[in-house]
Amino acid sequence: MQSTRTWRCSRGAKTAGEATLVDVRDGESSRAQAQLQWLDAQTQARLANAALARLAGPDVGPLAALPPGGAPQLAPLAVEPWVTQAQAHGYGVQIGEMALQIARFDTEKARAARYPSVDLQVTHTPAGAAGGYARPTTTTTGMLSVTIPLYSGGEISAKVDEANALQDKARDELDAAVRDAGANARDAWLRVNSGGMRVSALDDVVRRAQSALEATRIGQRAGSRTTYDVLRATDAFYASRRDWIRARYDTVLATLKLLAQASMLDLDEVGRLNTQLFAPDFAPSHASRAP
Repeated sequence: MQSTRTWRCSRGAKTAGEATLVDVRDGESSRAQAQLQWLDAQTQARLANAALARLAGPDVGPLAALPPGGAPQLAPLAVEPWVTQAQAHGYGVQIGEMALQIARFDTEKARAARYPSVDLQVTHTPAGAAGGYARPTTTTTGMLSVTIPLYSGGEISAKVDEANALQDKARDELDAAVRDAGANARDAWLRVNSGGMRVSALDDVVRRAQSALEATRIGQRAGSRTTYDVLRATDAFYASRRDWIRARYDTVLATLKLLAQASMLDLDEVGRLNTQLFAPDFAPSHASRAP
C-alpha cells in the first residue's frame, strides 16, 4: 500500500509539472506575439510621424495623447443636415460649380464671335521745334474700325458646339460631385455614429475586464487562482483597453472627415472638439485607476 501511494503521488507531481510547463510555453508564446505587435506598432508610429513631417515640416515635436473620455458628440445628430450641407457646400461641389460657370463663360465667348467687333485707337504725339515746327506742337490721331464677320466656313458654329459640349460635361461632373458629396457625408456620419456606439460598448468591456482582473488577483491571494490566470486577465484587460483607445481615435478622425465633407472643418470646429475631449466630466470611470 505504501508503494502504491508513493506511485500516485509521483504521478500527480508529474501531471502538475507538465501543466506548469504548458503554462510556461503558453506564456512564452504570448510574450513573443506581444513583442511582435509592439514592433509593428513602433513601425506604424514612425511611418505616421514621417508622413506628418512631410505635411507640417520636420520640427513637428511630440504629439499630445488623446485624453481619457468617450467619443465626441455631433451637432446636429441627424444625418440629413450633414448630407444637405455637403451637397450644397462640399469642396468638390464648389469646384464643380466654378467649372460649370467657366464653361458658361466660354460658351458665351464662342457665341460672341458672330457679333461685330469695334476697335478704337487713339495716338497722342508731341513734337518740338527740332521736328521742323516753329514752336512746340502736339498731334492727336484717332481711328475707329468696325469688323463684321460674314462667313468663317463654320468655324464659329464648331466652336459654339464644342463649348456647349464642354458645358454639358461640366454640368454632368457637377451632378456627380453632388451625389458623391452626399454619399461620402452619409458614409462619414455612419462611421461617426457606429464609432460612438463602439466606444460605449468597449467602455463597458473595459470595466468588466478590470473587475475580472481584480477578482482574479483576489483569487490568487486566496489560492484559487494561479499567476497564469492573473496574466491572462491582465492581457484581456489591456487588449480591451487598447481596442477602446483605438476606437476613440477612429471616431475622432471620422468626425474630422465628416466636417471636411461638409466644408465645416476650421479652427473653431477643432477647438470645439478639443473642448469636448478635454472636459473634466468626459473621462470614464476606469481611466484614472487602470492597474
